[in-house]
Amino acid sequence: MNDSVNVFDISLPATVQWVEPTTTIIANELLDECALPPGARVLDVGTGTGPLAEGAAQRGYRVNAIDTAPILTTYVTGRLAPFPGSTAELMDVTAMTYPDDAFDAAFSVFTVMYLRDAVPAALAELRRVVRPGGTVAIVHWAQSSMSPIMRVLFESAEPPLDVPVDYVDAHELAAAVTRAGFLDDASSCPRPTISSPRRTTSSGSSPRSTSSCRRSVR
Repeated sequence: MNDSVNVFDISLPATVQWVEPTTTIIANELLDECALPPGARVLDVGTGTGPLAEGAAQRGYRVNAIDTAPILTTYVTGRLAPFPGSTAELMDVTAMTYPDDAFDAAFSVFTVMYLRDAVPAALAELRRVVRPGGTVAIVHWAQSSMSPIMRVLFESAEPPLDVPVDYVDAHELAAAVTRAGFLDDASSCPRPTISSPRRTTSSGSSPRSTSSCRRSVR
């Protein structure tokens, strides 16, 4: 766990520069699609640099953003400072301290899928803390070929980081969501463009990535 925390903390500058522009687009599309009521209680799991957390707070939602990376959590705390009632906390999604039914919605943008064997525990916790009838929305890479974008991110850190990248694919995640007991499962496939700091296509343009969003109701 500590190695992972250090990796994501060290890659903060690269994440802000290369990843956040795309995750911001995805976060805003996700919030638009879910259309939560005013004042909704929102959980952002694996908040990273906080684009979804800040976007939700800007819409008047009460946001709890969690991550296992201390520096990222501190960074997001600063982003949420202008929004009373919204906070960022250092917390593991597989062992959250929130009470049952604490949230109207929970979001994971490129987080749950990387938990591998811990995915069932994470989904069980999300189901526990989201009220009946609430929404759990998970964004993940739709194609296995997209996974290397995280390697590009780590290679962009100073110094570059050698980190294995592996994740639960779309089919595995869909099955896990069903086993976790979520209802009214639906999926969509946005296609944002991610600018890569070190890898481009033969034409010189940035490679195009595909993500997939699962929106499930408890």
